[in-house]
Amino acid sequence: MFMVWQGSRQASRPFLASRIMYFLTHGPFPEGLCVCHTCDRPLCVNPVHLFLGTQSDNVQDCVAKGRHSRPQRWDS
Repeated sequence: MFMVWQGSRQASRPFLASRIMYFLTHGPFPEGLCVCHTCDRPLCVNPVHLFLGTQSDNVQDCVAKGRHSRPQRWDS
């Protein structure tokens, strides 16, 4: 089940809802880690769908699931 964040979606917010939900559910986590989503929905705050990883882990997850986009070539 998805639990979608219904609050503000401003890009300048200091804490992302998923990070807050992870903290409330699992406790503190090391600085520098990302809260990633198994469901691939950035607005989902279901704690079951959240896991910690590095930025590299997050990118590898994105590529493995085919969610990445190829960079556009401007010279062609």
